[in-house]
Amino acid sequence: MSPKKDIIQEWAVASYALHDAYPDFVLSHQAIHFYNYTAGKFIKYLEKNGITGLEGITVLNIRVYLSTMVECGLSDSYIHGHTRAIRTFIRFWHTEKYIP
Repeated sequence: MSPKKDIIQEWAVASYALHDAYPDFVLSHQAIHFYNYTAGKFIKYLEKNGITGLEGITVLNIRVYLSTMVECGLSDSYIHGHTRAIRTFIRFWHTEKYIP
């Protein structure tokens, strides 16, 4: 038997638009309303700030988005819900190979 070869997969992140990857995420989760609302607001925020592809999502974008919520005086539980939704769909996109 031959030894296993490591396969290095190159990621073509730029080829996935937010509008392509986001519906896949929402459709795969049972709590569609929750994710559609919370993650959907984040997607709208990104697009409002000129980010239309997955390659544009950074930790800084997420932190600024959440900071804006804090500055608006929104409750900790509301912000935590948004944080959970963002974390969940980032993990989903990673698992589904949309992002590295």
